[in-house]
Amino acid sequence: MKTIRQNRLKFELQDIKKYKQFSVNIDPKNNNVWYVSFKGADKTLYENENFTLRFQFDEGYVIINIYNLIIIYSQLKGQR
Repeated sequence: MKTIRQNRLKFELQDIKKYKQFSVNIDPKNNNVWYVSFKGADKTLYENENFTLRFQFDEGYVIINIYNLIIIYSQLKGQR
């Protein structure tokens, strides 16, 4: 049976594939490791540069949803 994390990652991958400017490669030895490649934005210092980000998703992925993270960040920012 698939875990919540696996289902969420499948959804995320389908969503990312909608954007042609991103290329996603999943590590064949560990499907919790993704490499997302893209070119730098036009008319910026990063134009024509290639970038690759490595994402590693642990068992805790999707336990905290993005709404909660925004609330936590807002509260921390207000404390400064």
